[in-house]
Amino acid sequence: MKIKHTFRMVRNYYVCLLAAVAFVACEPDKDYLVAVDYNRIGYVLSDNSDNFNLSIFNTALRRTVLDKVLLENGPFTVLVPSDQAFAKIGYATSTDMLTEASATVGELLKYHILEGNYDLKRLPFLFNQEIRTRAGKPIYVTHWMSGADTLLLVNGEQLTSTTLQASNGLIQVIDQVLNPSVHSNVVDILKDNETVSIFSHALQRSGLANELSGPGPYTVFAPSNAAMAAFGYPTVQAVDAVAPSSLADLVRYHVMRERRFVNDFTLAMALDDGEVSRTVFWFIETGVKGIQYGHMLDGSTITFQVVKFLNNNFLGPIANPVRELTVIDISNTTALISTDRLQRDIVADNGVVHMVNSVFRKTL
Repeated sequence: MKIKHTFRMVRNYYVCLLAAVAFVACEPDKDYLVAVDYNRIGYVLSDNSDNFNLSIFNTALRRTVLDKVLLENGPFTVLVPSDQAFAKIGYATSTDMLTEASATVGELLKYHILEGNYDLKRLPFLFNQEIRTRAGKPIYVTHWMSGADTLLLVNGEQLTSTTLQASNGLIQVIDQVLNPSVHSNVVDILKDNETVSIFSHALQRSGLANELSGPGPYTVFAPSNAAMAAFGYPTVQAVDAVAPSSLADLVRYHVMRERRFVNDFTLAMALDDGEVSRTVFWFIETGVKGIQYGHMLDGSTITFQVVKFLNNNFLGPIANPVRELTVIDISNTTALISTDRLQRDIVADNGVVHMVNSVFRKTL
């Protein structure tokens, strides 16, 4: 009986199997292969690695799960630094990226990925438009006209970009690497920067730390320790000997209630406030200047002067003239913002910090 029962089960199984095959055979032809969209960002980046010198970024992608993310529906906008851009900050080859800490690579990449379609060159002509990155930190994009030139700046750095289209977003190849070390507030930036530790201590003692940790936005011009020493505060002990109210007045004169990167002045200011000249050795250079006024938290003003020297009376027109920014306080004392990229345009959620080489004074 068991043999007959088993035989019937096997027979029924094959009957059902043949029926299923017949049913499928009678269906219209179907394509059971899943089509692969090779126009997605992950594939486009790989295909254009050599054409646009993107090998270091692609190496970084492969070290994370983000290469898979960029094959999803999106849309995404990826700001991709070229190999030359990475070389500027010490990643000369893909091997350098392979030896970097995984967490560092991940944070760097996420700061260059935006969720949404953002063609930066088509944004409105406005200063410091905030866009959140996949890292949860902001970038600030300025799109502006200066004379006949159209400017694109991200976090104060002027960029040139080339746009590549993808089916799930945009790729913008850029010539700078964005710094992902965005602090939550300007007070934290000062705490973490040893070169302005005396000014940071003055801020803490002034009682303004809570205010400057708030929404802002603020721009802080932080005097270096050498500048504070020249002003009469060589140590934190010297700061402790000063009344908090006096320190609060000092700190407020170094803070603007707006976000301004250095290039917001140097590149975007109209140079229509007259002519200037200076003597270099025994030659006279002439140029043009522009002036803007900044209103500080204490109600006082600061003058921002941008000068571009165009001609030398012996050498003729100056090749590639640069715009030079000077900060002038009420006492007519001048200060210069650091030219070190690590000491200027330091981004926080509630503002930006620049190191300056002189304390702003209200009297001589």
